Amino acid sequence: MVKKKVSVITPFYQRTRGLLDKAVRSVLRQKGEFDVRIVIVDDGSPISAREELQELLPQYSQFLDIREQKNAGCYPASNTALDGVSEDTDFVAFLDSDDEWTESHLGHAVGALEKGYDFYFSDFYQLNQQVSAFERGKRIKVGDHKKIHATEPIHEFGGNMFDQIIKGNILGTSTNRL
Repeated sequence: MVKKKVSVITPFYQRTRGLLDKAVRSVLRQKGEFDVRIVIVDDGSPISAREELQELLPQYSQFLDIREQKNAGCYPASNTALDGVSEDTDFVAFLDSDDEWTESHLGHAVGALEKGYDFYFSDFYQLNQQVSAFERGKRIKVGDHKKIHATEPIHEFGGNMFDQIIKGNILGTSTNRL
């Protein structure tokens, strides 16, 4: 079996030290049968991405691609990162530089996408919140959706996605998997 290749896109602009290190370490801890490459675009950050990751670079440089550009904003930085994704990449994931994933996040995403689903999203907690976004927004009740995996908490969204997005979207492409 050939391992799927996943590129993780992380635009970076921070004034707080340590956030990018936590985000990258959360990717490096992912469990599953896939190869990961993290494409980080330092968008003219006051704290440089290379400085933030100086402890990780010697050991993990083969997984990290750091690109630098003048500050242009999150979306242009994401586009620069997408330009750095190799053609043999099977899946692309987005991770904000101040977010962290639990160790099963990419495994769940790859599992769902390999089953033919077009998009993967998950519940998450925002900073300093004790209640998840799905619970707080009361827009998605996980138990109302068909399970797609016998032993993992992965469900097929069975609602109206247009309605979900228009009436108070709580979905994000960079989320912390519960």
